[in-house]
Amino acid sequence: MEGILSLLNKRKTPHSPFQETSRPSTPPNPQAHTNTDTGPSENTPIPSFPDGVKVLHDCADAIVDICFVHGLTGDRESTWTAEGQSTPWPKTLLPPKLEKARILTYGYDAYIVRKGVASSNRLIDHATNLLNDLTTDRACCNAPSRPIIFVVHSLGGLVCKQAILLSRNNPEIHLRGIFDCTIGIVFMGTPHRGAWMADWAKIPASALGLVKSVNRSLLEILQTNNQALELIQVNFWSMIRERQKANQPPDVTCFFEELPLPGVGKVVSKESATIEGYNPVTIHANHRDMVKFASAEENGFKRVLGELVRWVSQFDQVLSETAQDCLKSLAFPQMQNRSHDISSAVEGTCEWLLQHETYQSWAACDRGLLWIKGKPGSGKSTLLKHALYKHKTRDDALILSFFFHGRGDELQKTPLGLWRSLLHQILRKAPGALQDLIDEFGTKRKQIGEPGEKWNWHEEELWSFFKSSLSKILITRPVWVFIDALDECGKKNAVKLVQIFKSLLQSLLSQSTNLRQCCICFSCRNYPILDRDTSMFEIRTEDENQRDISTFVDGQLAAFCSPTLSRIPALITERASGIFMWARLVVEQVLDLEREGAGVKTIERAIHSIPPDLDELYRQLIQIMEPASQKLIQWICFATRPLSIDELRWAMVVEADCPHRSLEACRSAEDYIPDINRMKRQVQTLSRGLAEVSHTQVVQFIHQSVKDFFVEKGLSALDGNVTSTEAAIRAHFRFSKICIRYLAMEEIGCSTSYDDFAFLHYATTSWVAHAQHTDQISTVIDVMDDHGQTPLSWAARNGCEAVGHEAVVRILLAAGAAVDMKDRYNGQTPLSRAAQEGREAFVQILLDAGAAVDTKDGHGQTPLSRAAEEDGYGWTPLSRAARNNHGAIVRLLQCQ
Repeated sequence: MEGILSLLNKRKTPHSPFQETSRPSTPPNPQAHTNTDTGPSENTPIPSFPDGVKVLHDCADAIVDICFVHGLTGDRESTWTAEGQSTPWPKTLLPPKLEKARILTYGYDAYIVRKGVASSNRLIDHATNLLNDLTTDRACCNAPSRPIIFVVHSLGGLVCKQAILLSRNNPEIHLRGIFDCTIGIVFMGTPHRGAWMADWAKIPASALGLVKSVNRSLLEILQTNNQALELIQVNFWSMIRERQKANQPPDVTCFFEELPLPGVGKVVSKESATIEGYNPVTIHANHRDMVKFASAEENGFKRVLGELVRWVSQFDQVLSETAQDCLKSLAFPQMQNRSHDISSAVEGTCEWLLQHETYQSWAACDRGLLWIKGKPGSGKSTLLKHALYKHKTRDDALILSFFFHGRGDELQKTPLGLWRSLLHQILRKAPGALQDLIDEFGTKRKQIGEPGEKWNWHEEELWSFFKSSLSKILITRPVWVFIDALDECGKKNAVKLVQIFKSLLQSLLSQSTNLRQCCICFSCRNYPILDRDTSMFEIRTEDENQRDISTFVDGQLAAFCSPTLSRIPALITERASGIFMWARLVVEQVLDLEREGAGVKTIERAIHSIPPDLDELYRQLIQIMEPASQKLIQWICFATRPLSIDELRWAMVVEADCPHRSLEACRSAEDYIPDINRMKRQVQTLSRGLAEVSHTQVVQFIHQSVKDFFVEKGLSALDGNVTSTEAAIRAHFRFSKICIRYLAMEEIGCSTSYDDFAFLHYATTSWVAHAQHTDQISTVIDVMDDHGQTPLSWAARNGCEAVGHEAVVRILLAAGAAVDMKDRYNGQTPLSRAAQEGREAFVQILLDAGAAVDTKDGHGQTPLSRAAEEDGYGWTPLSRAARNNHGAIVRLLQCQ
């Protein structure tokens, strides 16, 4: 942009020919000019432009790339070159200060007017080129995952933001690296909300004298309130919030011009040059000169350098290849899932927490442990998430967080997952504190092998690394730790972790008084933590959240309820007794009644009839559940891991006694639902609103208290004839057979590629866990189903050899299954079943396990004696095997 500005500044000769190097300082009057030129000559050369990436300083052991992007009518070198200098300052002044940084500059043709032909590229075109060129450059240097910092001037900031947004979730995986690796952006005079340059977009081309070509699109986007510009800003801010929630926010600093351009004024106002939530910093220069530094002693340079040094220092050690691999060994896919599932606080709620006397006392002390406690469903998680979000605005503090998830995968509900997540965050943000962890990782990999294959991290060693790193971090910056739903990692673990937190803070108290502040906040139910230690701060949610519940209920009912229902919200709030989950479920019932046209009295009676206890409310909701609802609840309760919505579709349609032999036949079944949105609605309908599909497309209960209810009481309530333990046993038994049945489908046995089978991975990895899930299940391994078959008998008949599932029979036998147990109704043994179905490998396994060929069936006959007689259909075991071309099985039986 400085090209235009320097020309505009020469307003003293307004009548001179309007050249690229000489322009009036104010937009020319269209009426005062006559364009006598007939157009550009065919021989007019199109000027070349230094575009693309240029390396100003290379570094063999670089840990970060710093990329400079110029603005409107700028140049990748001259924009950054001070008057009287021949070389851009990023090349001369930065390398001595940032020895491990590779310095790049990017050029693009952003001239809006030109004598010959102005580029017609739009902002998105320049951003796309930046993304592709930068990705290619980094790939050629074998550094596609190296962190990157952008320093951008004027329009270059908009190009940069758009490029990052294009990288985010890009369908081309290799192009996502720029989004993932961006750790900081220095905006210098960037018009986030437009600039005075908007006026240029209104000038007809004929008024520009000798100028032959105008790129009006770049000028139009600089208009204040331009919709495209506003959309970029909204999307960019949304991206920032997404990274904040993932605890991976990029650093941002906004510099704005302090001085006006003579005769023009300030090109980009402070309001337009800054982003809400980030401290604005001035540079004592005008818009053009704010990016031109002649000396390292200039204060503007020192301010920019200070930001770069601070950001780069965070990655000074972590970015070695070993450290990168160490970071990967700590990560797991579901690390941030739970925090995304928790709803953000409704506007106007949770603010009381920050003003609470206990909270303020905790936040003001040097070493503090705060317990946000309360009944199930009282809003503890939302409250903690709100506090976490508010603390993330602290500039120098290290903010760590973890959200336990009792309905999630193993690492989401164990201390091992907690320590892996916290150390992952520290390694990203304060790597210098974890050099011992990196060294240990390198040693293990060298001596043992790759992590995950030859070895895994252990809980105790990771806790030790966390403790030692904290002391190092606190020398330079405060640390805040937020941990949600401690009770969801189990009673023993929860109690242990509280003691660890107390011991940690106590040990820090005894260390140097020069250490910075360290505070830990956790949320947990009233049980299992029973400690009444007066040194621990406590806030009970249900004693404080009545106004929040009132605000929530009012907001939910405002758009639906007529004025005559004005007393309904107060009634719900009063009866909720501090339980948000109760209020939420009752509001849904009220809205259903209101849509049906129910009167106020009817709605009030319904509210009064709803049990105030959350468990009793759940019990009321599940009365008279149909079999499909029971099956859904069982899957959510007892799946070895949360099922995706695609997996659940097949888990629901396949049954142990399924009459279909192929997946294609299953698709034609009445209860098969091909549409994802319909499947989501069915989850909500069958569960009576107690289950949901998360943002990661995983099916789960709406709250941990729902799962607790079903596991402890609800499943037996669905079937009054069994205990909760018996209900669990039956469910696991059923699911193991469903998995085996799915594996026996024709398409599975015939295919050589299993990528297109949604339920295959779960079935192959989970059927054994279902069969041997607990000791109780091991003791009932020979329990018969409704058809009188044991798991071994069923597996021998339905297992699929084509994909190697004879292992089903082997593991059942290893678990103690009776090899000669007869079916209840026809007296067949597993051996007889396997022979009948032509399972040669299974027959051999059963014979090796000692299966008897002369065991008498229900009619007093052995398989061999029956070989000489016909069954009810006129077939003997041997003749049936021969008929089905099972010659190998015939020989196996005859050899016994």
